[in-house]
Parts: sequence; structure tokens; C-alpha cells
Amino acid sequence: MYWRLNKISPQQFLQHYAVHIALAVSLSVNLFQMVTRPKQDKLPQQMQQSFVIFAKQVTSHLLDTTYLTFVDSTAALDGELAPTVKKYLKERGLLTQGAELSAMAIQLKRSRQVCAIRFDRVQMSDPNAQGMIPCTVAGKIAIHSSDESGPQEQDFCFRYLIGISKATQQPIVAGFEELSAAPQGGG
Repeated sequence: MYWRLNKISPQQFLQHYAVHIALAVSLSVNLFQMVTRPKQDKLPQQMQQSFVIFAKQVTSHLLDTTYLTFVDSTAALDGELAPTVKKYLKERGLLTQGAELSAMAIQLKRSRQVCAIRFDRVQMSDPNAQGMIPCTVAGKIAIHSSDESGPQEQDFCFRYLIGISKATQQPIVAGFEELSAAPQGGG
């Protein structure tokens, strides 16, 4: 028995292999688009909202000098700050613990000191190379006491690096920087 070679016309070839060719072209175009698309480091809107709330909460706890809530706010910082940030804040005198905390609480209670915080700007940026989310929080703090001691109104501006704690899977401040608080327009 011998083999017979058939000549196939281009029309017959397309009728027989058109689906296969279309599939191969489609796969190669999709693969090219997937490989060349830009990397998306954007935070989902819901996650960004929760980080904004967290940044405001941490700032409130850091700046709280109201005699009624000072001790609770300082205790809450223990779970919100990374150990390196706590150490940095202790060295700068911005975070008190132990006997200093008790003495400060007594002093605030004697002077009946309260504070009010106004947030002018909370700005989130895209995650950095380490996966941390930079966040800038700025505003004013007003302090009132019965003996009228201390500054009455003061600007603040902090930059946080917010990450997710591996132990608790909750947001945590992994980096802290105090920026010069330039007054924002508007009043």
C-alpha cells in the first residue's frame, strides 16, 4: 500500500485549523498583556479608609493629655506601636511609662487638663518597597487646664509607616517621624 499526498488549498486549511489559530493568537496576546501590564500597588478603598481611621486613632492616643483618658490612651499605644517606635518615642520623651506615667496622670488630674484635636490632613501614599504604607497626619491640638499652664494651641504633623503585625494581623505603626508643622491655609 502506498501513501497518497493530498494538496490542501488555503481555504481548506483555514476551515480545518481556524479555531486553533485563533486560540493560539488569543493566548499569546493575553500573555503579552499580562507580562507587560504595570504593577498595581494601590490600596483598596476600604483598606485605605481603615488605615486613615487607624492613623487618626494613634495620633489621638499620642497627643491625648486629657486627665480622664491619658492613662488609657497611653496603654492603647502598646498594641499600636512597634517596639522600635516605642523606644524612639521614649528617648524623645513623647511616651511615658511606669512611675513617669503615674506622676503625669496625677499632674494632669490636679490641673484638670483637657485637650481637643483637630485633624486638618490625613494623607495616605502607595505602599513602599517593604510593603509599608506611608501616612501623613497634620492638624492642631488645643490644651485647656484650670491653671492655664502650657501652650494653648499647637500645630502637629506626623509621618507614620503603617504595616500589618504578623502576630495579631492588625495595623501597627512601624515607623514614626515628626515633621515641622507648617500651618495649612484656611484658618
